[in-house]
Amino acid sequence: MAKAPSVRGVLLSLHSKVAGWVKSNRNLAAAMLGVFDLLLVIAAIGITSYTEIDWLTYMEQVEVFLNGERDYHQIEGPTGPVVYPANFLYIFSALYKLTASGTRIDRAQIVFAVFHALNVSIVARTYLEDERLDISVLLLILLSRRVISIYVLRMFNDGVEALLANLSVFLFCRKKYTLGCIFLSLAVGVKMNGLLYVPAVGVLMVEELGWPKAAGHVLLCLIIQVGLGMPFVVHRWQSYFGRAFELGRVFLLKWSVNYAFLPEDVFQSSRLAAFLMVVHLSLLILFTHKHWTARFGGILKLLGFPIAVRDGTIKPGEGTVATSSAITALLTCNIIGLACARSIHYQFYAWYFHGLSYLLWKTALPVSARILILLVIELVYNVYPPHPYASMALHVCHFVIIYTLYLKENLFVVAGAPERGEKDK
Repeated sequence: MAKAPSVRGVLLSLHSKVAGWVKSNRNLAAAMLGVFDLLLVIAAIGITSYTEIDWLTYMEQVEVFLNGERDYHQIEGPTGPVVYPANFLYIFSALYKLTASGTRIDRAQIVFAVFHALNVSIVARTYLEDERLDISVLLLILLSRRVISIYVLRMFNDGVEALLANLSVFLFCRKKYTLGCIFLSLAVGVKMNGLLYVPAVGVLMVEELGWPKAAGHVLLCLIIQVGLGMPFVVHRWQSYFGRAFELGRVFLLKWSVNYAFLPEDVFQSSRLAAFLMVVHLSLLILFTHKHWTARFGGILKLLGFPIAVRDGTIKPGEGTVATSSAITALLTCNIIGLACARSIHYQFYAWYFHGLSYLLWKTALPVSARILILLVIELVYNVYPPHPYASMALHVCHFVIIYTLYLKENLFVVAGAPERGEKDK
């Protein structure tokens, strides 16, 4: 008599069949996951009350803009002046009109539910570009109470920025550099944290397109930013750039998820800002040299210096970066920026939550440790007000992710020159 298959065997067989179907129907699978997410988020709207934080401020700022004000110093709301680039005003102007001057919260929540579902679909489709991906990871991008809250119960602009930024990541991994630059620029035009991806984008473009074409794409990004801000730039450019791209902004300690353990004078000191900048740049240099430019002879060689501190076999513009490597580089660059941020607010979680599971599954950590890190980070963002021990736990999680990624061998794979026409020019 044949032995009955074990439960584990049945589950593994089912997993294998589902994985095969998903990878053969990537577009449909990503769309189905988005639809499921939409139903999940709409259910969350029905059982959880909306909380007003910034929505009315957004709407009042938009109203000032729609009434003809073009001086950024004069565009304000109940919680302060507008501190985001012009694309924020354009997108939220559309939402203002769609929601009866911002008064129809129910309509706004449905729109943000769609934004969240689109984001999930795009992230899932990006993950599925990696042929070696364990499809179980796809389910993890649905499981964040805080991120759902950021989108539909708070309606922060961070969700809109994350949607555009994640779309750009998908385009970059598909080697659609022109479109990728356009959408990343649109993301930066909503909130400038999209700039955190720029170092990795720059490396990818130099390696695959070469310096001249990479410079052309950078110029395209600059033109888009200036174009978006033109109505304000021609009126008073100092006001626009000073407000929309204020790099020296000092945040309040009471909202800091990552530095609740610091005294306020230390938190607001210029020394802390300088230290974090040094750490940020150092981590980018380490990853660039060890992983992202290894096949090109190291970072100095890629930059054009006649010095190769390691053997390199490929010249700028002749490389073909593996899809999974491009995704990993972009997401790593983003989390490095978050880990070194002077202050992380609750809504910033939307910037990188959807990339955490992918990055953790690229490490050599046991599955149990990966799940634990995801749970700890989720818990940290659900603790209110920010707690010193929660902040410390967040730093530990960030460190473990970045350190284990750095130690991973063959994290960034580059082949030689592809056939002509294979890459977006």
